Amino acid sequence: MTYLIAVSNFLQTAKTRLRRTPTSLESITSDIIVGQLQVVLKRFQLGSLDDLRDAMKQSGAIISGSTALLLLHPGRFFPNDIDFYVMQPGYRILLTYLQRRGYEIDRHHPSHYPSYRRMRSVHFLHSEESFQCINLIVCDGPHVLSTISRFHSTLVMNYITYSGVVCLYPMWTMLNMGFVVNRDNNIATDQCLSKYVRRGFKLSRTLGRGQLTPSTHSENAVRNLHDEDVLFIPFNLLENDIRRFDDAISWDLRH
Repeated sequence: MTYLIAVSNFLQTAKTRLRRTPTSLESITSDIIVGQLQVVLKRFQLGSLDDLRDAMKQSGAIISGSTALLLLHPGRFFPNDIDFYVMQPGYRILLTYLQRRGYEIDRHHPSHYPSYRRMRSVHFLHSEESFQCINLIVCDGPHVLSTISRFHSTLVMNYITYSGVVCLYPMWTMLNMGFVVNRDNNIATDQCLSKYVRRGFKLSRTLGRGQLTPSTHSENAVRNLHDEDVLFIPFNLLENDIRRFDDAISWDLRH
C-alpha cells in the first residue's frame, strides 16, 4: 500500500507539471510516445502522424486496445492489429482515410453487430500492401468512453486521441497491473486476459475492492475525464490540458 501511495504521489506531481511550462523531462516523455507511435504507423502504413491526427480530429476517432497500452509501456510488445473506435457520424471519414492507405473491409472476415459493450458494429479491414489488420469499431453514444470503460480490465482502459494519450487508471496501469471487471466471464475474455499476462502484466479480480483500494480506483467510484487521477500525455506540449479537448464525461466500472 505504501508503494501505491508513492506512485500516486509521483503521478500527481507529473500531471501538475504537465499543466505548467514544459520541461526537458516532459519533452523526452512526449518524444518517446510519439516515436513509438510513428513506429506503429510505419508498420501499418498509415501515413504520417500529422495526417492521422487530422483524420482522427475530423472523425472524432480514437485508438484503444494494445496500441494505446504500448505507448504507456514503449517497446514492451507489438500489437497484432490496431483498434479504432469512432461514433457513427465520423465512420465514413475514418473509413475513407484508411481506404486511401490501402485498407479494405475483409470479405473473408465479415463485419458483425454485437449487442454488448455499447458497440454498434465491428468492421475488419485488411491491407494487401502491409499485410496488417485493423478493427474499426463503431460505438453507440454518447461518447467513445462508454465503450472504453466497459473493457475486460482497467489495464486496457487507455486511448489515443488526436491530441495525446489518455490513461484512466494510471496508478495501476503504470505498475503493470489491472483490475479485471467481472462483466464478460467467458472463453473470449479469458483469452484476452491471457494475452496480457503473457506480455508480463498482472491482472486481479480483487484489486478494485476492499479497504486498501484507492477511492478513485475502486469498483464503485464514479469518475470523469477531468478528475485528477486521469493521466493525459499530450503530443504537443503547447496544448497540454485534456480539459481543452474533451468534456467531463463520467463513467464507473459497475455498468
